[in-house]
Amino acid sequence: RRERELERKAREQADQLVALEEQKAHLSRELSTLRHTHNKLSHSHRELLEKRKDSERESLLRNHVRFRNADFPSQVSSESKFNKKNIQRPHSNSGPPCFEDLAIKEEKVNDINKNCAVDAFVSDIISSTPELIQFHDHVKESTPIKTSTDAPLKELESSLEEERKKVEELKVEEKKEGEVEKKDQEEDKEVDEDDSMEWDLRNTDSVFSELSELSRDYVESVDQGANVRGGTDQFEEILAQFEDLKVAHESVEAARKALISRVVELTDDRAALTLEVATLQETVERVEGRLKERDEEIRRVRKELESCQSEDPDASLSTSMRHFSRSEMARVVMEKNQYKQRLFELQE
Repeated sequence: RRERELERKAREQADQLVALEEQKAHLSRELSTLRHTHNKLSHSHRELLEKRKDSERESLLRNHVRFRNADFPSQVSSESKFNKKNIQRPHSNSGPPCFEDLAIKEEKVNDINKNCAVDAFVSDIISSTPELIQFHDHVKESTPIKTSTDAPLKELESSLEEERKKVEELKVEEKKEGEVEKKDQEEDKEVDEDDSMEWDLRNTDSVFSELSELSRDYVESVDQGANVRGGTDQFEEILAQFEDLKVAHESVEAARKALISRVVELTDDRAALTLEVATLQETVERVEGRLKERDEEIRRVRKELESCQSEDPDASLSTSMRHFSRSEMARVVMEKNQYKQRLFELQE
């Protein structure tokens, strides 16, 4: 019995280990799929962010161009063409578009600074000569006043600073995403290495096989309650008892089936007897009705006979004096006996 319990426990533990390993493998597969989907989603998120930032840059540049065209309607067509050419995004593969936009804006700032320096030099010359001052005043009165170039310079500088900040933020985000991807890859590698190490170190032998390989003396020395030598005799006794119990169970099962069949037969007989009793009761009722009818007929005949005798006494004498034959008497007695026998049967 002890050996059987040990064997059962060993098998249960082996089954539990196998189930846990299968569950672990399933969970590791789910983890790998989730990480793969996470990487895909992060990559798509990155692409969407880049597209959004490109669209924001393009919208800012377009708004800036419209604002500048509205503020400077009197600029020369060559300068406007040059600015348009600088604003357009190049289609070459020389680098990313954000750095090219920054270079274009810096060139614009330099051009505006040059124009400001030239205007300052011209204003100094005009202030030194009174004739030019009068001419300049006359020109100002005849022509509309131009807006100062300080505002577009400030706007360009602020837009350049914003673009630089955005570029720096993009670089920081890209660095962070690269670090996250590296961490994910390192974790995947560590998990794969752990799985491979656990698979290599896993003991595929069952506890029962390990115990069966050990000697009896060693098992008895480890577990004092384990009696391996006397286990075979007990096992044979248990097998014999099991066989006896099996035979007894089979005999009891056969007796149970016989009793069930007998009960079924008796129920069928009972149903048939109840039907017969019902039919006999009906026949008894019919015979009793017939007897009552015969008694009534006899009474009626007697009354008629008495009336006839009272009317004709001679006829009554002749009938009373008349003798029945033996055959008639035997027939009457026979019918009487048959009716009595039938009545007794119906009563039983």
